[in-house]
Order: sequence, then structure tokens, then C-alpha cells
Amino acid sequence: MKTSLTVCCSIASLTLCASVPQVSDVTMSQVPGRTMSVTYRLDAPAIVTFDIETNGVSIGAVNLTNAVGDVNKVVRKVGETCQITWRAKEVWPDHRVSGKAAKAVVTAWSLQSPPDYMVVDMTHTSNVVFYSCAEAVPGGVTNDLYKTDRLVMRRIHAAGNRFQMGSLVGESNRTASYEVPHDVTFTNDYYIGIYPLTQKQLFLVQGVAPSQFYGCKNWQMRPAETFYYGILRGTADANRWSSLNPSHEVNMTSGYYLGSFRRFTGLELDIPTEAQWEIACRAGTRSAFNDGTDSMDAVGWNSSNWANDPNCASNETHVVGLLKPNAWGLYDMHGNVGEMCLDWFSKGDYFSDGTEAVEPPGSDASREGGNGVNYRVVRGGNWNAAASAARSSSKGFRTFWADGADATLGARLCCPVQFPY
Repeated sequence: MKTSLTVCCSIASLTLCASVPQVSDVTMSQVPGRTMSVTYRLDAPAIVTFDIETNGVSIGAVNLTNAVGDVNKVVRKVGETCQITWRAKEVWPDHRVSGKAAKAVVTAWSLQSPPDYMVVDMTHTSNVVFYSCAEAVPGGVTNDLYKTDRLVMRRIHAAGNRFQMGSLVGESNRTASYEVPHDVTFTNDYYIGIYPLTQKQLFLVQGVAPSQFYGCKNWQMRPAETFYYGILRGTADANRWSSLNPSHEVNMTSGYYLGSFRRFTGLELDIPTEAQWEIACRAGTRSAFNDGTDSMDAVGWNSSNWANDPNCASNETHVVGLLKPNAWGLYDMHGNVGEMCLDWFSKGDYFSDGTEAVEPPGSDASREGGNGVNYRVVRGGNWNAAASAARSSSKGFRTFWADGADATLGARLCCPVQFPY
């Protein structure tokens, strides 16, 4: 939920146009040069974003990325004057509006319902900022910064919506027993990384980045790999997510990656459930791949198209974000590395018998492999697999233990939308 207040003004004089409960006393003034000062007040803590409109039209979020002060973050100055400083870019003619009004739009978002983009600084602890759209992210989400020193996460508006998982009858290469179509309804929104976790991001937090491709060209922007479920969440039963234990508890000691990420960021980071993964991958599509086609070459790396990357001399991982994103702005959901999910790998029961599910908790145990092997779901195929293994509904699996780790297995981070501070 968000509320906003606009203030209409010429650069010389300010006239309040409207007010709303959360935001009040908005002013905008121009100091010498192209610098604008916007002030406002809040009546409760909020995440604040802002916009500038000229002649009733936004100047575009891409032109506001250099704003500083009490903006794009949690602001707790209740009843106090808050300030945003913004330097107009040269794309704004004369850096002023002649004869008509300019409008500063200050938007306050509930801490329980934040903006669509969350950016986590991996070089400073608990440094989290928010943006209303991809265009508002400084430098753009494809900037190398967001593949190394920053983690960009996209809000998935899932709450109250019904989606369909599984493949349609007639889809090429489908495995019917694993991919029975069934409806899923979510009760919560969530954030998910727009890229798989990269080697540099893991290294900054954990101090290690185990990888077969460590040191290779652009290794820092390649997916982190060669780790496994147990080292992510911990090996105790309490950390083995299932329908019988749906808690997102993880082992917080230093040896386990998600514990380190949580301490560093202050966020309840985890890997997604299988349902969260598939809905995020599909982005509203029901085709084999999330660009609406039956070919993944435009959206993901596999064993047949690796040579399309001029930076790779052989079949291997690729820098994240080189190919086309899905409709929700997520990259590499198909191919590159397989992505671990929370769920046990199973068939013939709860999660693949066609039964409608609400916020699916997955199976209570692995139903495959026998001999006590603990298999967890892996989604999205990988760089060394055929395209058919990377379809939106295709399921892979890997053991819970270290013998499941290799250079094809990575992870994408997920997080509740409720800001915890």
C-alpha cells in the first residue's frame, strides 16, 4: 500500500494542491544551478519514493536516479521535515518550466507493502534501498554493478492471484508424472532476485565463492555454483523446509551461506519454493519457455547454444543477464545454472496430482531415489543440459548433501515483502 502527495509549483512560487494522510507539507524549490530541493513530512515511518512532473507528465524515472536524502529508503522522521535533493539533468530544457507548473510527487509506501524493486548493497551491512520501477534503479538493472556489488530483487505480486503450474498436454518433452497442470493461489507477495546469485555477491558476504569457473573471464558476474542445499540452509532437521516444517528457519552460524546473508542484510533471505520459482519464471505464460515460444535460445543458455556467447571459448557458465528477460524483468530463469528450490523432489502426491493448492508447502519428504536419498527440487535446467530440461515446468533434482554440488547448480535468492526493520 502506498500514499502520495503532489505539490504544484512554478520554480519561483509554491502552491499546495492536495494532501493525503501519510505525506504532508510538500515543497519544491530551485537553488542556484540545476539543483532542486523537495521537503515533506510523514505521520508514520514509510519507504519514500518521488517523481517530478512537468505539464502533468512525469519527466521519467531514469532522470531522477541521482536523488539523495530522505528518499528510496525507510524514513523514520515522523513529524519532522524530510528533504530530497535532486540535480536536474540536461535533458530538462533550461532545467525549469516556463509558464506552467512543475509537480513534485512524494509517495509513501507501507513497510508491509514496499515498492517493486529492492536493491541490497553487498558492500555495507543492512544497506537496503527501494525503487518504484526498473527505470528508477540508478544506471539500470543491467549495469555490472548489480551483478557484483548490489543485489536487485523484484517484487512478485502473487497474493490473492491464481496461477497454473505444470505443463500443458502436448508440450514437447514434458514428463507427465512430474508436470500435471494444477492451480496455485498465493497468500503473500515476495521478492526474488532478477539474476541468479553471482560469484562476487557470494564472495562479498561469505568470503568464499566455490566455483569451477573461479578466475575465468568475467567470473565475478557469473552465477555462483558448486555448492549445495545443506551448505545454504544448514543440515539440522529444523532447517529442512517441508510441509511438516514450513518455517524459513536457517542455521545462523558462519559456515552456512543463508545465515551469513541474513546477518549481513537484515533480510529473511532464502531460496524460493518450487511454486514461487515457477510462477516467477513463467511471468504469466503457459508456453514451454517464458518468452512465449518453444525455443529457449533468446532467454537461456544450454548445451546447444553456448557458442552464441562470444566470451565463452567452450561450454560453461555465462555472465548473468546477457539474454532476454521475461515479462517481469527476471533474467536467466532458463539455463545457465540450475536453481535450488526449498521443496523435496516428489511425484504422485500432493504437488503433482492435479490438486489445487494454496501457498504450496510442498511434499513432506522425497519420493524418489530410494535408499534414504534426500533429493531437493532443482529448476531451470543449466548450461550443460539440453533445452528440454530448462522448460518452465521441467523438474530436476539434487541430493541434500555435498555430493550434489557441481558447476551446474546455483541459486536465486527470495525474500518476503515485509521489510523487517
